[in-house]
Amino acid sequence: MGYIQALRLPVCLLAGMLTLCGFQLAVGSIQGAWLPALVVVVIASSTMVWNDYRDREHDRKKGKDFACLNRWRFLAFGLTLWFVSIALSLAIGVFESWTMACLALGITASGLVYSETRLVPFVPNALVALTAASPVLFPLAAGHHDFRLLLFYLAVTLAIHAREIAKDFDDVDIDPGYKWTLLQRVGQRRSLVIIEALLFCVIPLLPPPNQMASAFVLMMMILALATCENGGELKCAKTTKWAIDIATMLIIMGVFGSPLP
Repeated sequence: MGYIQALRLPVCLLAGMLTLCGFQLAVGSIQGAWLPALVVVVIASSTMVWNDYRDREHDRKKGKDFACLNRWRFLAFGLTLWFVSIALSLAIGVFESWTMACLALGITASGLVYSETRLVPFVPNALVALTAASPVLFPLAAGHHDFRLLLFYLAVTLAIHAREIAKDFDDVDIDPGYKWTLLQRVGQRRSLVIIEALLFCVIPLLPPPNQMASAFVLMMMILALATCENGGELKCAKTTKWAIDIATMLIIMGVFGSPLP
């Protein structure tokens, strides 16, 4: 059961959905998106497992000890997933496009190096955001040059970056000395303000069919943040993570509900 939980399938499936979103937005069809979407799900799962392996000792401080207690089997599990990720990425080149294969391999490489950047200022969250949003660029790599993809990519990047900052609140007591976070640099209250600023920037970048619904959800999140800046920052950050996830699903639904380009 611990191996299944380490895959973080709900989050990884969301990454696959972003791939489908990119094709729907640029092409109006997801017919050629299934292989890239599958590869993205596997790469995302590989990254989650590898991060758990690299953080196995640190995670014991918060009661997560499966990777530590099963170190060698967990390592074999992670290496197997990376092998499958690389093989599937190359399969994209054989069956679809080598440019898309290069993008998939780039996402794979980013997942591998993430754990080595945890002490570099600003890099960990930025790397997660830039990489996690990149599945929407597969249509661009396939030759579908739609400017909306770049705007959508930027919007998703900012939203994920905001979520990553909120996620760091979970480990605010154990991260100092192990991972550089914005919370350590500017404090919890200012970090919440930065989250608000990032979310404000998301709204004008979204595709027109779902701007109104997404703006409403994001504004409710920002209002919630503003009312709890004087206390309860941890609870507020947890609420924000869930709200961003809900908003992301609404944005995805909006893309699939949009008319053909």
